[in-house]
Amino acid sequence: LASYAQNRTLVALGPERRVCTYFAFSMTFFSLATMLMLFAMALERYLAIGHPYFYQRRVTRRSGLAVLPTIYIASLLFCSLPLLDHWKYAQYSPGTWCFIGHKQTTYL
Repeated sequence: LASYAQNRTLVALGPERRVCTYFAFSMTFFSLATMLMLFAMALERYLAIGHPYFYQRRVTRRSGLAVLPTIYIASLLFCSLPLLDHWKYAQYSPGTWCFIGHKQTTYL
């Protein structure tokens, strides 16, 4: 919204692309963590309905409590890769959002 209000791109809003980096990190982290939580819930329900014996013997409260921190840590590590210069965040058209940059690839 700040980008629209000031009629500037995210890169131009802050020094050293900080706004773009913050936006891209937040967008990536929260979307990835949400998708992984939905996957974990769907997997838990699938096991409970489709494989009740396995579910009763293997899925415990302790394993359920271990899943949430694992999801957050995995999301944090993945989203930190651009901050560690493994990838770069890039601004996309029309300049109001940033995400992990894609390299141009050519296939046969």
